[in-house]
Amino acid sequence: MKLSARRILSILLTASVFLSITSCKRDVTKPAPVQKTVSEDTPYYSVKETNLSLDYAMEGDFYTFTSDSHEIIGDCVLVSYTMTHYPTEEEFAVYQEYADQGLWDELYELQKGGNKSVLLIFDMEGRQLGKIPLGENLSVKRSFAIDKDQFLAVVENSSISSVEKYKFLKFNKEGNILEASFLQSDDNPIWSCDFEMNEEGNLITVNYDAIYCFNQKGEIVWKTKLTLGQNMGYVSRCYNDNGNWYISGSVYGDDYMDESKFIQKFDDKNGSLSNQKIPISQALSSNIFTRGNHCYFEKDNGIYSADLMTCKEEEVLDWYWGDYSKAKLEVSSFVTTASGGFRFLKSDYDLEGKTWDGSTRIVQNMSVVEYKKEEKNPYAGKPLITLGVNEYSTDQLHEYISRYNTKENSPARIQIKDYRSFTEEDFILSKSYKVADKIYQEIASGDGPDILVNFSGYSQFNTENVLVDMNTYIGGQQGLNREEYFDNVFRAFETKGKLFQIPVCVEITGFLANRDLIGERTGWTFTEFEQVVSQIPKNVTVLYDIEHMKLLSMLLSNSMNTFVDYEKKEVYFDSDEFKQILTMAKTYGHSDPESNIEGTNDLGSDNEYAYDQLDEGQVAIVEAYLYDVSTFAQNTGLCNGKAIYVGYPSPDGTGMSARPILTLAISAGSSCKDQDWDFIRYLFDEAEQEKHAENEYSIPMNRKALDSRCKSVMDMRNNLLKENPEMREELKPITPDDIEGLKGVVENISTIDTVDMDLYLVIVEESSRYFREGADIEEVCTKIQDRTSEIIRNRK
Repeated sequence: MKLSARRILSILLTASVFLSITSCKRDVTKPAPVQKTVSEDTPYYSVKETNLSLDYAMEGDFYTFTSDSHEIIGDCVLVSYTMTHYPTEEEFAVYQEYADQGLWDELYELQKGGNKSVLLIFDMEGRQLGKIPLGENLSVKRSFAIDKDQFLAVVENSSISSVEKYKFLKFNKEGNILEASFLQSDDNPIWSCDFEMNEEGNLITVNYDAIYCFNQKGEIVWKTKLTLGQNMGYVSRCYNDNGNWYISGSVYGDDYMDESKFIQKFDDKNGSLSNQKIPISQALSSNIFTRGNHCYFEKDNGIYSADLMTCKEEEVLDWYWGDYSKAKLEVSSFVTTASGGFRFLKSDYDLEGKTWDGSTRIVQNMSVVEYKKEEKNPYAGKPLITLGVNEYSTDQLHEYISRYNTKENSPARIQIKDYRSFTEEDFILSKSYKVADKIYQEIASGDGPDILVNFSGYSQFNTENVLVDMNTYIGGQQGLNREEYFDNVFRAFETKGKLFQIPVCVEITGFLANRDLIGERTGWTFTEFEQVVSQIPKNVTVLYDIEHMKLLSMLLSNSMNTFVDYEKKEVYFDSDEFKQILTMAKTYGHSDPESNIEGTNDLGSDNEYAYDQLDEGQVAIVEAYLYDVSTFAQNTGLCNGKAIYVGYPSPDGTGMSARPILTLAISAGSSCKDQDWDFIRYLFDEAEQEKHAENEYSIPMNRKALDSRCKSVMDMRNNLLKENPEMREELKPITPDDIEGLKGVVENISTIDTVDMDLYLVIVEESSRYFREGADIEEVCTKIQDRTSEIIRNRK
């Protein structure tokens, strides 16, 4: 799931490269550095971690022991666990015998009881107070305090869909069940399980197009049906903000992909709704949660209170007010303490145990993490380096910041500043220029972040007035030995010979194709592409299932500079070459009215059917991504070993492109540039590079790190096949030749994915008339030329 989300985001980001500043109307001079240091009164919290012991909870042989829900309620921790039984060797043999004979009903009966759940109650010292066996297919979704000694839990039975699917369970700290009642409903909805308790002790939840209120016996108190507009929508959450109650949801525009998030106030006593729907950020809407009677949400730098009435935000906790990585914290478990501190639950996984046949046990360990405020900050006097981000940064980066902040003789203290706003619309789709404008002007005033994270797509920053040329640091005393890195990738990120944004890790994008159908090549020009595909047999599809707009984005991704001269402020979208791109996108793409402008509805990279079609010779070319050697080996084994990686067509016929996963840049206005480089420099050590490659499914810049990562993946794959030879039908063994082949693709990279978002939005709007309405291509290109020319001329 993580990988898929990351890929979607990275694809969207290809459409945000070279973003302009439309509101900055003055020349930028080099800002005067402003020294920032940690002071004694800068908030600082010491952190204590207490493990919750699980030894007594696990019974018999099991495969997984994982949490369904976990909450801090008062001075207790409630954790619902499900244990998946692992069959004994004798049981497994019987299962196999029944499966071979097709006795599926009998097999199902034998396997009943394989999942058992338990609700555990702990105190703050990790000691067990109570244990409630829940049985098969049961799990706790939410728990609430009735008083200091009693609780109410919402329990789901995942195996049924009747009115007995949910029940309310009252119990005490010792684990004694006091009362149980089934939740009653007149229409038996599929619940979101996002229950909240109001002052009367009633539970409120939502379900797509309705709000429900139940008493503690499971009886309906009231129900409100919602009207979501002509194009419908849905509600997904409910919140209690200081006694004010809200629902959140989505409504759609004329295009199905045009989704807007909103919150709407209602009365928790009778369900009556206000008339106003308040727009909220798409990027942050899923991060709002209620604790007690207040709402909070997570940004990349910490926890904020969310005043839903005014849509204002206020920082409550910065992750770097303490020396603890937030990477494994269950952020929605956040609660405040009476002493002004905070508590979270931390989740970690133990993968060391083995079952009787050597399969890895998965145990989810939980612990309580408590932040206690100290009188003085122990780092007072240290330079303070701020990392500016405009999207979620990786857990690995947070881990690295924590290690850097606490290492001996660290020259500076690092903190993150997240520029996304609670009330902004989705940064990627509509408001990104405002985010960039804000950060750009802060840097220009000397008050911006010291380091920019993942801004490689914003060309207006790539000048020496705004950013530092990191080639000067790479070649300096504390620099990098270019021979130890894929220097060609560094060079691909340069702007006129200067490296303003340095990639830490990348993924590789392009096509996977059948060599027998396209010939031996690593890249091709637009004309060469058309010549080659014109020779493909008529019974073979050229490109597998790529929508017009997505294919256009691919063709522009490493070609935009051909059509834009940023120094002369000229564009060439009425050229024959651009018309050729439009024609190619229309000829070899298809129309999908439900596709959004970036064309991300069909990524193709994980589509097994696409690769099956390629392997069987029914398709010549499919979209492909490279992020480790297992992908390379698996894909190049297709087409009887004749599958090859080839770049998108481009003006100069370059090969596969690098798409940044993590890039860093140093602000020209930073007062501590050497310390900035010290922080960045160690992200390029072999060990750090390998960690990023593993955790972010990406290609590291350090050659030894890639070698080490490849060997680890190869050993893991080949050991798996050795233990499970039947899997060879699906998985290809990895060889040293595969490792060399992957390195060869990386060494051939000379371009990165880039699309100017302001211009691209115009191109999308106008070219859609050509793709879907049959508008004249000359008229469309003239319109694009006029509108983009005006944008370029107005840039400063």
